[in-house]
Amino acid sequence: MKTFTKERVSNGWNSFLNQLGKLGDQRHLSALRDGFALLVPLMVAASIGVISMTFIFGWWQTTSTSILGWITWGIPGQVETKNGIVDFVQGSVAKEISSAGTFVFYTIWKGIFSFLSIFATITISYSLAVIKGTKDPFIASLIGVGSFMILTYGDTSLFDSNGLLVSILASLLSVELYTYFERNEKLQLKMPAGVPPAVGRSFSKLFPTIFTLLIMIGLQAPFLLMTGLTTGFGMGDWFSIGKAISTGIQAPFLGLIDSQAGSYAIGFCFIVFGALLWFLGLHGNNILTGVFSPIFLAGLAANQEWLESGKILGSPTAVADGTQDAFIYFGGTGITLALVLIGLFIAKRKTEREILKFGATPAIFNINEPIVFGLPLVLNFTYFVPYILSQAALWTTTWLAIEELQWVPPVIVKIPWTTPVAIGGFLATSSWQGILLALFNFVLAAVIWLPFVLFSNIRAKKQGEDLVQIDYKGGFNKFMSKFNKNKNVQSEEVVGE
Repeated sequence: MKTFTKERVSNGWNSFLNQLGKLGDQRHLSALRDGFALLVPLMVAASIGVISMTFIFGWWQTTSTSILGWITWGIPGQVETKNGIVDFVQGSVAKEISSAGTFVFYTIWKGIFSFLSIFATITISYSLAVIKGTKDPFIASLIGVGSFMILTYGDTSLFDSNGLLVSILASLLSVELYTYFERNEKLQLKMPAGVPPAVGRSFSKLFPTIFTLLIMIGLQAPFLLMTGLTTGFGMGDWFSIGKAISTGIQAPFLGLIDSQAGSYAIGFCFIVFGALLWFLGLHGNNILTGVFSPIFLAGLAANQEWLESGKILGSPTAVADGTQDAFIYFGGTGITLALVLIGLFIAKRKTEREILKFGATPAIFNINEPIVFGLPLVLNFTYFVPYILSQAALWTTTWLAIEELQWVPPVIVKIPWTTPVAIGGFLATSSWQGILLALFNFVLAAVIWLPFVLFSNIRAKKQGEDLVQIDYKGGFNKFMSKFNKNKNVQSEEVVGE
């Protein structure tokens, strides 16, 4: 009978962590993570279009929070309120400017989100091809797009977020097949020496490309033949394998974000499991993003479509790409910016204060590796509860505010994850309510962190550590003295003028 010695338990724990780490490095998950990361510039470009439409020109019922709305607010005949909704008066100059500006930036947003699955196919295929060491990743990405078109049978309804699952499957399968055929020397077509290099390179991939696409056609054929050859040639036929995957697998799963219980559970799982992985020293977002990104992107698109329809079709969802960055990850995972704020005021452990000071500036922009690994928060059971609880609590308040109570508009903009607190809440929702929710969440996180920082002080004192004596009164007097000095200098400059 085996005995559980300390060494055996330690080895088992290390083996468990190694396996989790390998999961994050698994090539298909890595390809999904890297592929969606490559989409960020496009998503930000589309977001600039949305911000311009809403924040500048007041589209999607954001007149009251738009620059154009503020400028024309006091001008007669430009802005009106009907049924509690502020909008520009039909036929007014403000309405014409709003429509013209919206039309220009609408093309940026619509042009990207209408083909989101195609863009994702390119980036995911390319990422996997690079990971597998394919000689020409660009050609592999083109084959991925060709495979996507075959599997969807040209159905344009699957070009947007509705076809993300088909995009993922087409990308991963086509690259695996292509690299398998590419490594077979017998399938390499050799061209004469006088042929231009670009032409020779393309023709050398001819047979791997053909064989890969033939297999895709073989997967598609049974679905098309179900309707008979007479109807099987209609573009967008719903019997395509892509449509079957979208309606049979993706749609029911994404339907969870339309239900309040389902959307809460999805967000809760991502937030909590991601935090647990970070606590273990693993990059939780890298491990989970590949699985959850299609859901978050679909949620973002759903929110945009809901607002575009005048809040008639569908319903707002908190499960959208950008929600965590706008309302939860202040300072990074664990809301460590709140820890920095509380710690610099009351933490008495010298090493802790030094690390918090060092990590304060990066934390403003949601970069917290110096704190997570320097404090550390990894495997630090003193801070385990607030590290997990703060994120779960903020997700709950965010979900309640957006879905249950609908006090805050949903996220419609993919913001850069480095956007500071409150600014992100405004940009993501194009509303002042987004600012209030972000500030409320930040204060709530600080309240959660507070007792545990105090407990850390008590524990350090019991262990005989040297504690820093914080002179609150002296610090306040020093601040006021400096403030008054600056004020006097400014007054003297005004008098001198």
